[in-house]
Parts: sequence; C-alpha cells; structure tokens
Amino acid sequence: MKNFKLLSLFILAMIGLNSCDTEDDVIYVAQEPAGFTLTNSTLPEYVLTASTGANIGERFTWTSADFGVPTNVSYDLQRSIKGDFSDVVLVGTTTTNDIAMTIGQMMTVAKEAGLDADATTPAPNMGSFAVRMRAYVGDGGAEVFSDVKTIAVKLEEKAVEYRVAETTWGIVGSAAPNGWDGPDAKFYTTEENDVIVAYVTLKEGEMKIRENNTWGGDFGDADVNGVLDQDDNNNIKVKAGTYKVTIDWSDNSYKLEKFYWGLVGSATPNGWDGPDTKLEYDFTTDSFKTLVQLKDGDLKFRFNDTWGGDYGDADVDGVLDQDADNNIKVTAGYYLVTANFNTLEYSIEPTEL
Repeated sequence: MKNFKLLSLFILAMIGLNSCDTEDDVIYVAQEPAGFTLTNSTLPEYVLTASTGANIGERFTWTSADFGVPTNVSYDLQRSIKGDFSDVVLVGTTTTNDIAMTIGQMMTVAKEAGLDADATTPAPNMGSFAVRMRAYVGDGGAEVFSDVKTIAVKLEEKAVEYRVAETTWGIVGSAAPNGWDGPDAKFYTTEENDVIVAYVTLKEGEMKIRENNTWGGDFGDADVNGVLDQDDNNNIKVKAGTYKVTIDWSDNSYKLEKFYWGLVGSATPNGWDGPDTKLEYDFTTDSFKTLVQLKDGDLKFRFNDTWGGDYGDADVDGVLDQDADNNIKVTAGYYLVTANFNTLEYSIEPTEL
C-alpha cells in the first residue's frame, strides 16, 4: 500500500514537470491580419512633365497592419494599369508608414499604359492607374492588402511646332515673275487652316490664281470686289511692286498689300536714304533673308522703305528691338542676312559669293 502511494506521487510529479516544460516552449503564431487603409488624400489629376520627373508626385501613408503579434511588418507599394492587379508591379518597399512615388515613376506607368504627350498622334494624353499597399511578415508569411486608390494622370502635351509648307496654289499672269507660262509664284500655308499667303514682286499687268500650274478651275476677280470667282474676264490688274497676297478659302476673299522688309543704313548699298535692300521670303525657316555686300558702317531693318517701327539691336544679343541707339554695326564684306519677324531673331553671317 505504501509502495502504491509512492508510485502515484511519482507519476503526478512527472506530469507536473511535463506541464512546466510545455509552457516554456510556447510558440506565438501570427493571426490572420486585420485590414488597413491608405490615409493620404490624392489630387483629382496629376500633370506629368519630364522637367519635374525627379519631384515627388505623391507620398502615400497608411495605418499599421495588425498581425496580432509583435513582429516586423514590411509594406510594398504596388501599382496596376488594369486596376485589378493581375498586372501588379512593385513600386517600392518600406518598413515605415509612408512611401513616395515620383513624377518620373508616374510617367513610366503612363507610357506603359499607352499615353502620349505628342499632340499630333491619336494616342490619348490622359488616363489612370491603381495603387495599393501590401503588408506582410517574412517570406511566404501572412499578408494583407490596403484599400485601392485610383491615380488620374495627364501627360503635358508638347507644343506642336508649326512649320510653313508650300501649297499647290500659285500666281500666274503677265504681272507674275514667270508670266503666263509659269512656273507660278508659290503660296504657302499659315497657322490658319484656310488661309494661304504669297510674297511676290509683281510687274504692272494682270494675274490669276491657279492650282498645280495648270488651267481649269483658276480664279480671278471679275467684280473687283476682293472675292475670287471663276467668271469670264476676271483677270486681276495690278501695279508693279512687292506684295503680300493673302487668300482665305473659307470665303474666297483675297487681298494684295505692299509688303517687304529691307536693310537701310550707311553700311547698305543705298545708304540711309534707300531704296532699301530687299529681303526675300524663305518658307523653310519662315524668315526673310538676302545676300548682300555691306560697307563699314551701321544698318537697320525697316518695313516698306519707311521709318517708324524699324528695328535694330541695342543689346547686340541677336534679337531685334526698337530701343534708342540700336543701329547695328558691321564691317565691310559679303553677308547672308536673315531675320525672323515672328521671333525677332536675326543673324548677319559672313559668306562668299
């Protein structure tokens, strides 16, 4: 009986010791994490430009994910063009509660989405993509995702550089440089779709407007009312001079106006009294230019051989101005002189004839 009691006490002691060992080996298992949310507000639209690519486009912040145990949590910023994250791409990883996405990173997504900043292409320049945060513990451990935010972006379209082009229309006639046989004096495009322009020196005589240097469908002005027509006896009479001829095909109106830029001054062939050395239009650069032999002296640019509104370069910076004391000094020689009266840039370059 005594031995039985001792055996029973031994068994109970062993059970107690085993219980203590089990408590010392407790393993904490991460619970299924609770959801967490992005807390930053976003703009209605993000305008993206290459010059600001290094700037922060948006800084994302969020509440901490709770895995139910004390552990280090990593966060991935993910983005998706499709929006359902079947095409998920990692933007960046952090262990803090904020992460930035740059304008450059947004531009990369925009271009992958097919957006285009070229205004001349059919591709859109506006679109959107989705972002979310992924929280996880270790590799292959529990993970949870935040809510999704939509990022609307707009690629700033590049300004389309307008370029002048030749048209199929021209001036023909006894007043035209090449007479009735052509080739005709060309018209050029302008920034207005229906408006074309020619810069031409005419003789006293008659002229008409025709297309592709051929007859049939040519235009004149029988009523002399400034509107082109295809009536009989509609040749347009003109006096000798240098003209800008403008046609607006939206209403067939046209006008001829005396128009030329020239060089005047002590350095020019005819001095300060003129007549001025005329500059010819160059459509390839939308500028006026001439080859001229200059003397030591000064020159200016002026319009239609008249004073008022003439140009010089007081700052000697290659940009025409109307400041005081702005005569342009040159030394004797042959020069190619070019001026763009849209931008007021000019050049006087030595050349050999």
